[in-house]
Amino acid sequence: MKSALVPLVSILILTSLVFGQSTEPLPTFEAADVHSSPRVTNPVTRGGFVRAGRYEFKQATMLDLIASAYSLEADKVLGGPSWLETDRFDILAKAPASVNNDTAKLMLRALLSDRFKLAVHNEDRPTSVYALTALTQRGPQLKESSGGGQIGCQGIPQNAAPGVIPYSVVACRNLPMDAIAVALRQMAGGYFDQPFVDMTGLKGNWDFELKWTGRNELAAAGPDGISAFDAIEKQLGLKAELQKKPGPVVVVDRVNQKPTDNVPDVAKSLPATPTEFEVGDLKPSMPGVQRRGGIQPGGRIDAQGFTLKNLMSMAWDLQEDMLIGPKWIETDKFNLVAKAPADVIAGGNLDVISLQGMLKALLIDRFKIKMHNEDRPVAVFALIAPKKETKLKKADPTARASCKRVVATPAGSSIPLATVTCQNTTMAQLAEKLQGWAGAYVTHPAVDLTGIEGGWDFSFSWTPLANFNAAPRPEAAQQPGAAVAAEPNGALTLFEGLERLGLKLEQQKHPLPVLVIDEASQDPTEN
Repeated sequence: MKSALVPLVSILILTSLVFGQSTEPLPTFEAADVHSSPRVTNPVTRGGFVRAGRYEFKQATMLDLIASAYSLEADKVLGGPSWLETDRFDILAKAPASVNNDTAKLMLRALLSDRFKLAVHNEDRPTSVYALTALTQRGPQLKESSGGGQIGCQGIPQNAAPGVIPYSVVACRNLPMDAIAVALRQMAGGYFDQPFVDMTGLKGNWDFELKWTGRNELAAAGPDGISAFDAIEKQLGLKAELQKKPGPVVVVDRVNQKPTDNVPDVAKSLPATPTEFEVGDLKPSMPGVQRRGGIQPGGRIDAQGFTLKNLMSMAWDLQEDMLIGPKWIETDKFNLVAKAPADVIAGGNLDVISLQGMLKALLIDRFKIKMHNEDRPVAVFALIAPKKETKLKKADPTARASCKRVVATPAGSSIPLATVTCQNTTMAQLAEKLQGWAGAYVTHPAVDLTGIEGGWDFSFSWTPLANFNAAPRPEAAQQPGAAVAAEPNGALTLFEGLERLGLKLEQQKHPLPVLVIDEASQDPTEN
């Protein structure tokens, strides 16, 4: 079994007053390009930070943009039109080189007001939070920081034996308690679906190491599993308890779906994407090298045993199904170690967009790649409605389109269920989200072929693949309608969960936009 890698937790403590009203005009970007994001099969939001005067946000919903501009959790942005969580936008803007992320957030507010005519107001409303409190005895892993050194959190890879569920392990240094509260939700989001509030009363900065079992793997781990709740209590001497507390929210009064036009030739005024690593070592892998590594904290790429297809998927943010080329791009393996300039990690936030731009440039140069985009038939999971009779409920068209996913273990059962509840959601939006929710089942992009129009309210559940009592059997369970779903312990495959709605996933070929490699050298140029 592969070891679990916990992503870097970037901690930024904002010093600006988030909700204060001011008559002072907001700072603005010197130039900005705003447009709808290109359509992709599994969109990933990137960016939201400023680097050396370059501000970029990709595949961001209006909800993402507002939450970032006002330094809020997304669930603290209320109201707004139906498309707030579905339509996506790309922003590239120029700011003075000295601007930090706090000021860039204010510039984003001004940009949203100007280009989308966004209008909001602030309120205090009771909201659900995890109150972080301190127990009488401090946990063995929570230690007062001596100061100096790295600030933030970093995942520690675990080399578990075959068949053993690995722990997630994160080490954090020099963090105050309010930053630890933020980090805990980021680290263990499968457990915590609401923000944390620090109520410990503990001052100063702290070091700690936390070890727990992923939420989707807890049942499969059996007695060796450690829930995040237990880990926080026994290892840190803290307690996370769900409570209702009055808290600030932003209510959207008005926002346009289409931004105003960019000024002519705006691209000439915008900063270029960084294209060069400080160091880049690319060479063929030794025989037998297994794939490991990838993008690392600190602006490095350490990819061992990667195929060109693997590397291009990482650089272009594409699923490998969406890359077409000669057979060797899937078989020949390479090692790549590359280091980006220091400002890629400035402020504690890894600039993945710039890192991907550098990787694109390196691969194109070293492999002499020529390529183009076109639609081609590829393997997909088609979402269909076989009988055209479903349990979908017609939605209020003015409601905000949204889906919430929760994993919980029903009373009397040892098997957790993932439950998705959607409102005013189209079948196309449902299909787009399926792979992100249940990638172990949906191993190819999902597309809507139901023919069902409009927005709908619905809910469905399934058992995460790793949580079947028997050993996971992906070769069977990944097949639509597989017999593995009929488990006496109540386990339910994704396919059965959808069938209870009157929907079905069916593997077939369907045209989708792909990146076609026309030419590439099988032997990259030397370092």
